[in-house]
Amino acid sequence: MPPSARPPRAWLPQDVAALQALYAAALRNASPALPESFIEAEVGNLAQTYLPQTDTRVIGHLGAPVGFLSLNGNEIAGLFIHPDSQRNGIGTALLAWAADQTANLEAEVFAENTPARRFYEANGFTEIAKAAHPETGLPLLRLRR
Repeated sequence: MPPSARPPRAWLPQDVAALQALYAAALRNASPALPESFIEAEVGNLAQTYLPQTDTRVIGHLGAPVGFLSLNGNEIAGLFIHPDSQRNGIGTALLAWAADQTANLEAEVFAENTPARRFYEANGFTEIAKAAHPETGLPLLRLRR
């Protein structure tokens, strides 16, 4: 069964190391201007802060997820797919799960992350605000559907 055909499941402690590696790979791939120190800090925050404080769903086998979405209220706090697994319907399946949970979804993406911007636009999101990312100064876009 292809990963996108599997329903999203709740993350489990056995997934954390793989989620951290996936997160780092996706950040490096999508936003090359991000400083390595920022990526390393974010990877640490994933296990300590983000996963425990959000409703996070993964697609992939136990201990080997290929994508995840973290939902905090109506905000997509993160949607990350491993670069080797992108464009296979995994993001779409995770987004469909999030849309079933709440209306008026919002997300933030780095302006330089063209694949993410295109994905969100193709799924009905529009830009509602621009700002500088507080930690890196990089342009950040706020999107809503």
